[in-house]
Amino acid sequence: MGTVLALVPGPRPLAPGAHPPAATEPVVIRLGAVFGPGDNTLLLDAVRHAWWQRRRLVLIHSGAGGAALLRSSMAGRRLPGWLCAELPPLPSPAALRTAHALAASDLTGEVLVDGTGASRTSWRPVSLPPPGPGPVAGEAVLVTGGLGGLGIRVAGLLAHRYGCHPVLLDRARPAPGSAADRHLDRLRRCVPGATVRLADVTDPAAVDRALTGLPAPVRTVVHCAGVLGPAGDCGPARLRAAQDVKVAGLRHVLAALDRSRLRRLVVFGSVLAELPPHDLGCYALANELLRRETLRAAGTLPRATTVVAEWDIWSGAGMAHDLGVVPQARQAGHTPVALVPGLRALTRLLALPPGPARTLMLRGGNS
Repeated sequence: MGTVLALVPGPRPLAPGAHPPAATEPVVIRLGAVFGPGDNTLLLDAVRHAWWQRRRLVLIHSGAGGAALLRSSMAGRRLPGWLCAELPPLPSPAALRTAHALAASDLTGEVLVDGTGASRTSWRPVSLPPPGPGPVAGEAVLVTGGLGGLGIRVAGLLAHRYGCHPVLLDRARPAPGSAADRHLDRLRRCVPGATVRLADVTDPAAVDRALTGLPAPVRTVVHCAGVLGPAGDCGPARLRAAQDVKVAGLRHVLAALDRSRLRRLVVFGSVLAELPPHDLGCYALANELLRRETLRAAGTLPRATTVVAEWDIWSGAGMAHDLGVVPQARQAGHTPVALVPGLRALTRLLALPPGPARTLMLRGGNS
Protein backbone atom coordinates (compact mmCIF):
# COMPACT_ATOMS: atom_id res chain seq x y z
CA MET A 1 0.00 0.00 0.00
CA GLY A 2 2.99 2.33 0.22
CA THR A 3 4.83 3.97 3.09
CA VAL A 4 2.65 4.50 6.15
CA LEU A 5 3.69 7.77 7.77
CA ALA A 6 1.40 7.46 10.77
CA LEU A 7 -0.64 4.53 11.89
CA VAL A 8 -2.77 4.76 15.01
CA PRO A 9 -0.95 3.08 16.69
CA GLY A 10 2.09 2.59 14.45
CA PRO A 11 5.37 3.97 13.12
CA ARG A 12 6.31 7.65 13.07
CA PRO A 13 7.21 9.65 9.93
CA LEU A 14 10.44 8.89 8.09
CA ALA A 15 13.51 10.10 9.93
CA PRO A 16 15.52 12.94 8.37
CA GLY A 17 18.01 11.57 5.90
CA ALA A 18 16.22 8.23 5.51
CA HIS A 19 16.28 6.77 2.02
CA PRO A 20 12.88 7.51 0.36
CA PRO A 21 10.87 4.58 -1.00
CA ALA A 22 10.26 4.07 -4.69
CA ALA A 23 8.44 7.01 -6.22
CA THR A 24 5.72 4.76 -7.59
CA GLU A 25 4.42 4.02 -4.08
CA PRO A 26 1.99 6.46 -2.44
CA VAL A 27 2.65 8.29 0.80
CA VAL A 28 -0.04 7.01 3.16
CA ILE A 29 -1.18 8.46 6.47
CA ARG A 30 -3.64 6.69 8.77
CA LEU A 31 -5.70 8.58 11.36
CA GLY A 32 -8.35 7.36 13.77
CA ALA A 33 -11.96 8.20 14.58
CA VAL A 34 -11.39 11.65 16.17
CA PHE A 35 -8.87 14.31 15.13
CA GLY A 36 -6.19 14.37 17.82
CA PRO A 37 -3.75 17.01 19.11
CA GLY A 38 -0.85 15.71 17.03
CA ASP A 39 -2.74 15.11 13.81
CA ASN A 40 -2.05 18.58 12.40
CA THR A 41 1.67 17.88 12.47
CA LEU A 42 1.19 14.40 11.01
CA LEU A 43 -0.81 15.78 8.08
CA LEU A 44 1.73 18.52 7.41
CA ASP A 45 4.55 15.95 7.53
CA ALA A 46 2.70 13.80 4.99
CA VAL A 47 2.18 16.76 2.66
CA ARG A 48 5.86 17.68 2.85
CA HIS A 49 6.92 14.10 2.08
CA ALA A 50 4.58 13.98 -0.93
CA TRP A 51 5.99 17.26 -2.26
CA TRP A 52 9.57 16.23 -1.66
CA GLN A 53 9.20 12.83 -3.33
CA ARG A 54 6.59 13.88 -5.91
CA ARG A 55 4.36 11.03 -4.90
CA ARG A 56 0.66 10.43 -4.57
CA LEU A 57 -0.73 11.25 -1.11
CA VAL A 58 -3.34 9.02 0.54
CA LEU A 59 -5.18 9.65 3.81
CA ILE A 60 -7.18 6.82 5.40
CA HIS A 61 -9.20 7.59 8.52
CA SER A 62 -12.22 6.42 10.48
CA GLY A 63 -13.88 9.78 11.12
CA ALA A 64 -10.98 12.07 12.07
CA GLY A 65 -11.00 13.97 8.78
CA GLY A 66 -8.20 15.88 7.08
CA ALA A 67 -9.24 15.81 3.42
CA ALA A 68 -9.61 19.61 3.31
CA LEU A 69 -5.93 20.13 4.06
CA LEU A 70 -4.88 17.58 1.44
CA ARG A 71 -7.16 19.14 -1.15
CA SER A 72 -5.86 22.63 -0.40
CA SER A 73 -2.22 21.54 -0.32
CA MET A 74 -2.48 19.76 -3.66
CA ALA A 75 -4.43 22.52 -5.44
CA GLY A 76 -2.41 23.63 -8.44
CA ARG A 77 0.46 21.23 -7.70
CA ARG A 78 1.72 18.91 -10.40
CA LEU A 79 1.73 15.77 -8.29
CA PRO A 80 0.35 12.28 -8.98
CA GLY A 81 -2.80 13.12 -7.02
CA TRP A 82 -4.35 12.56 -3.62
CA LEU A 83 -7.06 10.43 -2.06
CA CYS A 84 -8.95 10.48 1.23
CA ALA A 85 -10.81 7.30 2.17
CA GLU A 86 -13.11 7.40 5.20
CA LEU A 87 -13.80 4.05 6.82
CA PRO A 88 -16.32 3.12 9.53
CA PRO A 89 -15.17 3.72 13.15
CA LEU A 90 -14.51 -0.04 13.48
CA PRO A 91 -13.39 -0.98 9.96
CA SER A 92 -14.36 -4.43 8.74
CA PRO A 93 -11.88 -6.59 6.81
CA ALA A 94 -13.83 -5.75 3.63
CA ALA A 95 -13.49 -2.02 4.31
CA LEU A 96 -9.74 -2.38 4.91
CA ARG A 97 -9.32 -4.33 1.67
CA THR A 98 -11.13 -1.57 -0.23
CA ALA A 99 -8.93 1.07 1.41
CA HIS A 100 -5.78 -0.78 0.32
CA ALA A 101 -7.12 -1.08 -3.24
CA LEU A 102 -8.02 2.62 -3.35
CA ALA A 103 -4.56 3.59 -2.09
CA ALA A 104 -2.97 1.63 -4.92
CA SER A 105 -5.31 3.09 -7.55
CA ASP A 106 -5.03 6.40 -9.40
CA LEU A 107 -8.36 7.73 -8.07
CA THR A 108 -8.24 11.33 -6.83
CA GLY A 109 -10.73 12.81 -4.36
CA GLU A 110 -12.68 11.82 -1.28
CA VAL A 111 -14.66 8.60 -0.85
CA LEU A 112 -16.64 6.90 1.90
CA VAL A 113 -16.18 3.17 2.44
CA ASP A 114 -18.91 1.28 4.29
CA GLY A 115 -18.70 -1.95 6.26
CA THR A 116 -19.31 -4.07 3.17
CA GLY A 117 -16.37 -2.48 1.38
CA ALA A 118 -18.54 -0.48 -1.02
CA SER A 119 -17.31 3.06 -1.74
CA ARG A 120 -19.16 6.22 -2.76
CA THR A 121 -18.78 9.97 -2.85
CA SER A 122 -20.39 11.89 -0.01
CA TRP A 123 -22.37 14.73 -1.64
CA ARG A 124 -25.68 14.73 -3.52
CA PRO A 125 -27.99 17.62 -4.53
CA VAL A 126 -30.98 18.35 -2.28
CA SER A 127 -33.60 21.09 -2.05
CA LEU A 128 -34.20 23.25 0.98
CA PRO A 129 -37.60 22.77 2.62
CA PRO A 130 -40.25 25.50 2.38
CA PRO A 131 -40.33 28.04 5.23
CA GLY A 132 -41.81 26.57 8.40
CA PRO A 133 -42.65 27.86 11.88
CA GLY A 134 -39.07 28.18 13.11
CA PRO A 135 -38.16 29.52 16.57
CA VAL A 136 -40.86 30.65 19.01
CA ALA A 137 -41.34 34.25 20.13
CA GLY A 138 -39.72 35.05 23.46
CA GLU A 139 -37.14 32.27 23.44
CA ALA A 140 -33.44 33.15 23.48
CA VAL A 141 -31.33 32.61 20.39
CA LEU A 142 -27.56 32.54 20.89
CA VAL A 143 -25.40 33.79 18.01
CA THR A 144 -21.66 33.19 18.39
CA GLY A 145 -19.50 35.62 16.46
CA GLY A 146 -22.56 37.75 17.07
CA LEU A 147 -20.82 41.12 16.88
CA GLY A 148 -19.43 40.55 13.40
CA GLY A 149 -21.27 41.99 10.44
CA LEU A 150 -22.94 38.68 9.56
CA GLY A 151 -23.69 37.67 13.16
CA ILE A 152 -25.49 40.96 13.81
CA ARG A 153 -27.60 40.46 10.67
CA VAL A 154 -28.49 36.94 11.80
CA ALA A 155 -29.51 38.23 15.25
CA GLY A 156 -31.64 40.95 13.67
CA LEU A 157 -33.40 38.44 11.42
CA LEU A 158 -34.22 36.18 14.37
CA ALA A 159 -35.53 39.08 16.43
CA HIS A 160 -37.66 40.65 13.70
CA ARG A 161 -39.01 37.54 11.99
CA TYR A 162 -39.62 35.34 15.03
CA GLY A 163 -39.71 37.71 18.01
CA CYS A 164 -36.78 35.91 19.61
CA HIS A 165 -34.51 37.41 22.23
CA PRO A 166 -31.06 37.65 20.59
CA VAL A 167 -27.96 36.88 22.65
CA LEU A 168 -24.83 38.04 20.84
CA LEU A 169 -21.61 36.37 22.03
CA ASP A 170 -18.25 37.60 20.77
CA ARG A 171 -14.75 38.21 22.07
CA ALA A 172 -14.79 42.02 21.57
CA ARG A 173 -17.10 44.85 20.66
CA PRO A 174 -16.94 46.27 17.14
CA ALA A 175 -14.56 49.17 16.57
CA PRO A 176 -16.36 52.51 17.17
CA GLY A 177 -17.71 53.92 13.93
CA SER A 178 -17.25 50.65 12.01
CA ALA A 179 -20.02 49.17 9.88
CA ALA A 180 -20.56 46.44 12.48
CA ASP A 181 -20.83 49.08 15.22
CA ARG A 182 -23.49 50.94 13.24
CA HIS A 183 -25.44 47.73 12.64
CA LEU A 184 -25.26 46.90 16.36
CA ASP A 185 -26.63 50.36 17.26
CA ARG A 186 -29.46 49.84 14.79
CA LEU A 187 -30.24 46.42 16.24
CA ARG A 188 -30.34 47.77 19.79
CA ARG A 189 -32.67 50.58 18.77
CA CYS A 190 -35.04 48.11 17.11
CA VAL A 191 -34.63 45.37 19.75
CA PRO A 192 -33.99 47.19 23.05
CA GLY A 193 -33.64 43.97 25.03
CA ALA A 194 -30.86 42.43 22.90
CA THR A 195 -28.18 40.89 25.12
CA VAL A 196 -24.47 41.30 24.37
CA ARG A 197 -21.97 39.09 26.19
CA LEU A 198 -18.20 39.19 25.71
CA ALA A 199 -16.10 36.03 25.87
CA ASP A 200 -13.49 34.25 23.79
CA VAL A 201 -15.18 31.00 22.74
CA THR A 202 -11.85 29.18 23.05
CA ASP A 203 -11.94 29.81 26.84
CA PRO A 204 -14.50 27.43 28.41
CA ALA A 205 -14.59 29.25 31.77
CA ALA A 206 -15.22 32.61 30.06
CA VAL A 207 -18.00 31.11 27.94
CA ASP A 208 -19.61 29.56 31.01
CA ARG A 209 -19.57 32.92 32.83
CA ALA A 210 -20.90 34.79 29.81
CA LEU A 211 -23.85 32.44 29.35
CA THR A 212 -24.90 32.48 33.01
CA GLY A 213 -28.01 34.45 33.97
CA LEU A 214 -29.52 34.95 30.52
CA PRO A 215 -33.03 36.46 30.48
CA ALA A 216 -34.57 33.41 28.78
CA PRO A 217 -33.59 29.79 28.12
CA VAL A 218 -31.57 29.29 24.94
CA ARG A 219 -33.53 27.16 22.49
CA THR A 220 -31.59 27.95 19.30
CA VAL A 221 -27.84 28.30 18.68
CA VAL A 222 -26.36 29.76 15.50
CA HIS A 223 -22.59 29.24 15.57
CA CYS A 224 -21.00 31.90 13.32
CA ALA A 225 -17.67 32.36 15.10
CA GLY A 226 -14.53 31.90 13.03
CA VAL A 227 -11.15 33.35 12.13
CA LEU A 228 -9.63 33.36 8.66
CA GLY A 229 -5.94 33.91 9.46
CA PRO A 230 -3.18 34.96 7.06
CA ALA A 231 -3.35 33.31 3.64
CA GLY A 232 -0.56 30.83 3.13
CA ASP A 233 0.35 30.52 6.84
CA CYS A 234 -0.46 26.87 7.53
CA GLY A 235 1.83 25.70 10.31
CA PRO A 236 0.60 23.60 13.25
CA ALA A 237 -0.02 26.63 15.47
CA ARG A 238 -2.14 28.39 12.84
CA LEU A 239 -4.07 25.21 12.13
CA ARG A 240 -4.83 24.82 15.83
CA ALA A 241 -5.86 28.47 16.24
CA ALA A 242 -8.42 28.24 13.43
CA GLN A 243 -9.76 24.94 14.78
CA ASP A 244 -10.06 26.22 18.35
CA VAL A 245 -12.53 28.94 17.40
CA LYS A 246 -14.65 26.71 15.19
CA VAL A 247 -14.49 23.32 16.90
CA ALA A 248 -13.56 23.92 20.54
CA GLY A 249 -15.75 27.04 20.50
CA LEU A 250 -18.82 24.99 19.61
CA ARG A 251 -17.92 22.41 22.24
CA HIS A 252 -17.57 25.07 24.95
CA VAL A 253 -20.84 26.77 24.06
CA LEU A 254 -22.81 23.52 24.16
CA ALA A 255 -21.18 22.59 27.48
CA ALA A 256 -22.34 25.89 28.99
CA LEU A 257 -25.98 25.42 27.97
CA ASP A 258 -28.76 23.08 29.05
CA ARG A 259 -28.70 20.76 26.03
CA SER A 260 -32.09 19.29 26.87
CA ARG A 261 -33.65 22.69 26.12
CA LEU A 262 -32.06 23.12 22.70
CA ARG A 263 -34.37 22.73 19.71
CA ARG A 264 -32.15 24.02 16.88
CA LEU A 265 -28.42 24.11 16.19
CA VAL A 266 -27.30 25.74 12.94
CA VAL A 267 -23.54 25.86 12.40
CA PHE A 268 -21.98 28.13 9.79
CA GLY A 269 -19.32 26.21 7.89
CA SER A 270 -17.82 26.95 4.51
CA VAL A 271 -17.65 25.32 1.08
CA LEU A 272 -13.93 26.02 1.34
CA ALA A 273 -13.85 22.78 3.33
CA GLU A 274 -14.67 21.08 0.00
CA LEU A 275 -13.30 23.60 -2.54
CA PRO A 276 -10.30 25.25 -0.87
CA PRO A 277 -7.71 27.36 -2.68
CA HIS A 278 -4.10 26.37 -2.05
CA ASP A 279 -3.48 29.21 0.44
CA LEU A 280 -6.46 28.69 2.77
CA GLY A 281 -5.80 25.19 4.06
CA CYS A 282 -6.04 26.28 7.71
CA TYR A 283 -9.54 27.69 7.29
CA ALA A 284 -10.60 24.77 5.09
CA LEU A 285 -9.54 22.13 7.59
CA ALA A 286 -11.11 24.02 10.50
CA ASN A 287 -14.44 23.95 8.69
CA GLU A 288 -14.16 20.27 7.86
CA LEU A 289 -13.44 19.45 11.51
CA LEU A 290 -16.32 21.72 12.56
CA ARG A 291 -18.67 19.68 10.40
CA ARG A 292 -17.48 16.45 11.97
CA GLU A 293 -17.67 17.83 15.52
CA THR A 294 -21.21 19.10 14.94
CA LEU A 295 -22.45 15.77 13.61
CA ARG A 296 -20.93 14.02 16.62
CA ALA A 297 -22.46 16.57 19.01
CA ALA A 298 -25.89 15.96 17.49
CA GLY A 299 -25.98 12.65 19.32
CA THR A 300 -26.03 14.58 22.62
CA LEU A 301 -28.89 16.86 21.49
CA PRO A 302 -31.85 14.49 21.41
CA ARG A 303 -34.49 17.20 20.98
CA ALA A 304 -32.64 19.50 18.57
CA THR A 305 -32.56 19.75 14.80
CA THR A 306 -28.88 20.03 13.84
CA VAL A 307 -27.62 21.46 10.55
CA VAL A 308 -24.16 22.28 9.24
CA ALA A 309 -24.54 24.94 6.54
CA GLU A 310 -21.41 24.96 4.37
CA TRP A 311 -21.95 28.35 2.74
CA ASP A 312 -20.08 29.76 -0.18
CA ILE A 313 -18.63 33.19 0.61
CA TRP A 314 -21.15 35.85 1.56
CA SER A 315 -21.45 39.22 -0.15
CA GLY A 316 -22.85 42.17 1.79
CA ALA A 317 -21.51 40.88 5.13
CA GLY A 318 -19.03 38.37 6.47
CA MET A 319 -15.26 37.95 6.36
CA ALA A 320 -14.89 37.92 2.57
CA HIS A 321 -16.97 41.08 2.33
CA ASP A 322 -14.99 42.77 5.10
CA LEU A 323 -11.70 41.87 3.41
CA GLY A 324 -12.93 43.09 0.03
CA VAL A 325 -12.19 39.80 -1.74
CA VAL A 326 -15.65 39.01 -3.14
CA PRO A 327 -14.73 40.09 -6.72
CA GLN A 328 -11.62 37.89 -6.67
CA ALA A 329 -13.67 34.98 -5.35
CA ARG A 330 -16.13 35.36 -8.22
CA GLN A 331 -13.25 35.26 -10.70
CA ALA A 332 -12.03 32.06 -9.02
CA GLY A 333 -15.39 30.39 -9.67
CA HIS A 334 -17.25 30.97 -6.42
CA THR A 335 -20.93 31.90 -6.39
CA PRO A 336 -21.31 34.38 -3.53
CA VAL A 337 -24.36 34.22 -1.29
CA ALA A 338 -26.05 37.61 -1.30
CA LEU A 339 -27.17 38.84 2.10
CA VAL A 340 -30.95 38.89 1.65
CA PRO A 341 -31.38 35.51 -0.08
CA GLY A 342 -28.79 34.02 2.27
CA LEU A 343 -30.77 35.08 5.33
CA ARG A 344 -33.91 33.81 3.65
CA ALA A 345 -32.19 30.44 3.24
CA LEU A 346 -31.28 30.52 6.94
CA THR A 347 -34.97 30.78 7.87
CA ARG A 348 -35.56 27.59 5.92
CA LEU A 349 -32.73 25.85 7.75
CA LEU A 350 -34.25 26.95 11.06
CA ALA A 351 -37.52 25.39 9.93
CA LEU A 352 -36.11 21.95 9.17
CA PRO A 353 -38.09 19.22 10.93
CA PRO A 354 -36.49 17.04 13.60
CA GLY A 355 -34.41 14.18 12.28
CA PRO A 356 -30.83 13.06 11.79
CA ALA A 357 -28.16 15.75 11.73
CA ARG A 358 -27.30 16.85 8.21
CA THR A 359 -24.81 18.90 6.22
CA LEU A 360 -25.89 21.16 3.36
CA MET A 361 -23.56 22.88 0.91
CA LEU A 362 -25.11 26.23 0.04
CA ARG A 363 -23.85 28.28 -2.89
CA GLY A 364 -25.33 31.50 -4.25
CA GLY A 365 -27.52 29.62 -6.70
CA ASN A 366 -29.11 27.63 -3.85
CA SER A 367 -30.37 30.69 -2.05
